[in-house]
Amino acid sequence: MPFNIWANLRDNYIDSGDMLLCVADAAKELMQNKYPNMHIEVLRPSIQETGVPDYDFDVNREINCCYLGNINYITDIELGVQILSCLAMSKKVTLHIIGGGINLDQFVSELEDKDVHVVEHGCIFDVEEKKKIFEMCDFGINIPKEEVNSAMALKFVEYLHVGLPIINSGLGDNHVAVGQRNLGINIDRDDIVGTAERILGLGTDKLLKMHQNCLEYYNDFFVNQNIDKILFGSRN
Repeated sequence: MPFNIWANLRDNYIDSGDMLLCVADAAKELMQNKYPNMHIEVLRPSIQETGVPDYDFDVNREINCCYLGNINYITDIELGVQILSCLAMSKKVTLHIIGGGINLDQFVSELEDKDVHVVEHGCIFDVEEKKKIFEMCDFGINIPKEEVNSAMALKFVEYLHVGLPIINSGLGDNHVAVGQRNLGINIDRDDIVGTAERILGLGTDKLLKMHQNCLEYYNDFFVNQNIDKILFGSRN
């Protein structure tokens, strides 16, 4: 398989480089254990400034969520259906999907069977069009499968960039940031009902606080990176 050939080339020669850049602290720790003599730094992905959507965050009667990106083999469809359908038992829930993917139809079908309303927007790359959709939402959904061990999903970064509170199952840096910086709600796979209750208990004031925390966290850890120091600074 072509991907296996590429993976072997990458893994066999990765320590031939002068520096290895990772997108998350969890990835740096993992690679440092594997390549203890290699110089490794963290350079988090950032997005060109596009402005912040004008959110409403009115969740008294309805919850609107956004899923950004492809729905494929690394997407935890079962978990997404569980958490959204649990919310739908108490309030109307709408999921706006910006993207596609081989498992899109399955995800949509299973959600609709559980009384979750789904709006498929297709693959959108226009910044202003995406902002209009984000404005309708209260949360961004990040639900990678646990075995993928995703520590810095690009959709997570984009949610932060627009200040959209996150319902998250990602591990590593994503999990830590959501918990420690109050950026949203981490899903407890062993207590879906409890997770849903935590989400349902969030009012407008708490969502506005999470919104501001997302913007501040993105600015602190993604925008204000000293790239010159990372690339050319002294090496320990």
